[in-house]
Amino acid sequence: MKYIKILVLAFIFTIPLSHAQDKVITEEDVLEAKIAAFYAQFNQLFYTKYIFKAAFEEADHLSKTNEQLLNFANFQMSSIQIAYEGLDMDLSKDLLDMSEGRRSKMTLDALDSLCVANKFIEKYSRLKHQYNDLQSEDSKALSKGALKFQTQIENIIKITESPLNDIECKKLF
Repeated sequence: MKYIKILVLAFIFTIPLSHAQDKVITEEDVLEAKIAAFYAQFNQLFYTKYIFKAAFEEADHLSKTNEQLLNFANFQMSSIQIAYEGLDMDLSKDLLDMSEGRRSKMTLDALDSLCVANKFIEKYSRLKHQYNDLQSEDSKALSKGALKFQTQIENIIKITESPLNDIECKKLF
């Protein structure tokens, strides 16, 4: 009898758990997730900056490693552009805001990282062209898309002062 009471009580307490309401995902939840992903990409850029700086300094020969780094740099810039579009923002306008001292979503570290990665893309693409190594049309298109903002990025980097002298892209000019 004691066990039956325990089973009945356990059953009574578990019934409400089986009828728990499912959490409804709202537009605000989706927007918060997009913003979090956006800033996570900026964080990733910061950590890859030194990889691309080393690759830039050593991009004097064709290699499988450099090919993969070229692809990664291209996709990284493409993902930033897609993240901006996903938040209904314009990367070019955000860069313009940054250059004119207005509030911008782009951080200086992320901008510096993009600049360094793009410097590698430029240098390695020139090397591939010099050795007549055919770059696929997809890779060419991605490189062109990645470099689309490079002049704007470099102009911002050139006028930006850093008391710590930690803007790596300036060292690659």
